[in-house]
Amino acid sequence: MSTQEEDRWQRVWDDPMTAVEMLADPGALSDFVAHAAELRRAHAELEMLHEATLEHASEIEGLLAVKIDEVEALVVEAISVISEPLRQPAAATSPATAGEV
Repeated sequence: MSTQEEDRWQRVWDDPMTAVEMLADPGALSDFVAHAAELRRAHAELEMLHEATLEHASEIEGLLAVKIDEVEALVVEAISVISEPLRQPAAATSPATAGEV
């Protein structure tokens, strides 16, 4: 659709008196109805795309949640592995074991 056509229909949407004058002509009214039908089709298409985008985003969110859980488990495991050697020397120098040496 050209900018000129868009401007023409924008005047119809913006000003009821202009709409009455323009749409009094059967040809203009027919063009307007065709334009409105085109807008409805475009809106329906955008609505379908929006729904598909929301579904895709939901799927991605689910996948991210799984990956976050996996990373958290790896971090906990890594902390456990790293802190294990740190705990062993501390146990050897505790007051109970120090008196036994």
